[in-house]
Amino acid sequence: MSLSVLSIFDNSSSIKNEFIKQGCKAHSLDISPGHNGSVVDYVCDILEFDYKKIDKNYYNFLFIALPCDVYSIASGGKHFKNNIPVTCKSIKAINILVKIFQITKYFDCNYLIENPSGGLVNNSFFKNFFNLEITRITFGSFGYPTQKKTDLFHNFNMLFISNPVVRVNNRYTKQKLCNMSYRNRVHYPSAFVVSIVETIIKTLS
Repeated sequence: MSLSVLSIFDNSSSIKNEFIKQGCKAHSLDISPGHNGSVVDYVCDILEFDYKKIDKNYYNFLFIALPCDVYSIASGGKHFKNNIPVTCKSIKAINILVKIFQITKYFDCNYLIENPSGGLVNNSFFKNFFNLEITRITFGSFGYPTQKKTDLFHNFNMLFISNPVVRVNNRYTKQKLCNMSYRNRVHYPSAFVVSIVETIIKTLS
């Protein structure tokens, strides 16, 4: 099966570009037009994305890098109290979950949702919408300067074996996320991008 991919919340287009590099059709969607020469194909707020203008058979894989700011451990749990959203950000995050759920139902295809380990896996709203397999990895295995445990939620069988020997300068250097810029915190390690795209293609082709 030849993959036609929509990569959602892909500001750098790194996931899109790797799928294209490996012979797939791919487009990216984000609220901003990209940076460092990257080109986002659908520039819009996800809540305003009119996905029904696209043929429901056009995309057969969705990669969704769900925003993590309200679910991550770093937020200190201030956005949800007893699984109830208590901030404007958390209410918007639930609306985004609803929209993502609608998009996955419309295209009715395989998809993967990436989010840092922690809040999302235990979030009652997420569990009400999605019943998915979970693969837990650490970005430190791909050269990221911290361990940064990350969950991959997917609706298809996927064996993703991370390479524990990929390092920056051949060593693991521990840093704190609070000492890193926002762009560096949300940037995927290139080794992860290559590995996850290769895995998805091999699994679904």
